[in-house]
Amino acid sequence: MFQAAIERFQRIPDYLPWLSYDDGTGLFLLDGNYIGVAFGALPLSGFDPTIEQRFNALLTSDIPAGAFLQFNLMVFDDVSAHLNDLHRLRSQTQDRLIAQTTRNTVEFLKKGALGELDMAVRNAYQIVSLKMPINDTLPTEDEIDTANRLARELKESLQTIGFRELRQLDDTELLYQLSIALNRTPHAAWRAGRTKPDPSRLLRDQIVDYDNPVTIRRKNIEIGDTIATQMSVKKVPNRSYFGLAERFSWDPKSGDRGIPCAHMFSCTIKIQDIIDERPKIERRKHIMGHYARGPFGNVQREYGRRHADLQLVDDRIADGDFVHRFALSLTLFSRPEDVSRDTTRAGAYLSELGFVFLIDTCVAFPILRASLPLGAEREDQGNFSRLLLQASSAIATFIPAFFDWRGSKSPLMSLVARSGQIMGFDPFESDTNYNFTLSAESGGGKSFFSNEMIAATLGAGGRVW
Repeated sequence: MFQAAIERFQRIPDYLPWLSYDDGTGLFLLDGNYIGVAFGALPLSGFDPTIEQRFNALLTSDIPAGAFLQFNLMVFDDVSAHLNDLHRLRSQTQDRLIAQTTRNTVEFLKKGALGELDMAVRNAYQIVSLKMPINDTLPTEDEIDTANRLARELKESLQTIGFRELRQLDDTELLYQLSIALNRTPHAAWRAGRTKPDPSRLLRDQIVDYDNPVTIRRKNIEIGDTIATQMSVKKVPNRSYFGLAERFSWDPKSGDRGIPCAHMFSCTIKIQDIIDERPKIERRKHIMGHYARGPFGNVQREYGRRHADLQLVDDRIADGDFVHRFALSLTLFSRPEDVSRDTTRAGAYLSELGFVFLIDTCVAFPILRASLPLGAEREDQGNFSRLLLQASSAIATFIPAFFDWRGSKSPLMSLVARSGQIMGFDPFESDTNYNFTLSAESGGGKSFFSNEMIAATLGAGGRVW
């Protein structure tokens, strides 16, 4: 019996890719003969027609074949920095009633972040990572130089696209972001703040908390008090447009539909060599065209559709597009009693956008690993069959890089957007004047907002008439 228990026990870190970090180059050493770089930023809160061209320019840039470019939209309950800033700004008063008002506001928002209220309170963060294959366990000088060049070019591309507060992630920050996803208990270590990793241990050994059990089930993963359900896209819309990804997490018009829980959207792009891929596409197009025009075409209409799709991809290549393989996945982090509700609502909502997302059964943990920043590996394409071939201009429409605006940097007041994004508001953070007008229909909350504004101003040491 004891031997059977040992055989069933497996260490989660042994299946994770993050090994170490080099301060000098800013590069991560990853399992499976890879090195990588990661950047963090605020998600885009809007777009204009030129941003689509900038995304496509990134996807047609000089990135070596076999590399993985990942976009992770992390929508979690990490609101600690916002609440600390709010408490600090509004602690300039000696009035006990105003001080208690501030404490009540902070506690209310904490409960919303922990899922204890009907109103969701959450915070979105964008991670963009690039993972490059190397020939051996350790990189050569030439490989390091190539990776550094790619990191500089990726940063410039992301700045051009318009990502705000963009910075390259070191081991402390990446470990913190990974810990948020893989440690979901109310007393998880990351909730106490960031800590510098132990340089004598592998990074992957420092992610999962000691008291955080991880149990892999058939359709999901138990992570502490949370159930992580992995869903991958089976079918994308027949027609897409840039801006569709703005609606991935929530409906910006109504605000009453969307993903109801903490979640992570991941778009993993495996870079292909256009010189190698174009002849293959041509060959497949001719084969499908032959079948579509023959007797099989009358029985199986799918041949005609595939031929038309490949013709469209070939036309896009002629216009300057590249072709890559990409996988789009969604990870839901739910309370045990909400798993069925969250998966049903998420699947139904995304189907309105033209997607078919299915629960990953029997491969939940490998898909989760592949969906995390710098987590994809070369064997994933053959093992999971999730990486779809698509033109770069089409892939750009599926990149999860949008969420609601965070508001002012100084959260004199805390508002919550329709998506659940916590937002700072400070009328004094202005280069012109501090005037504003408050208007709404009867019962719309004007008096409530005004009272909160008065309490916030007095708490910050201001004066009110």
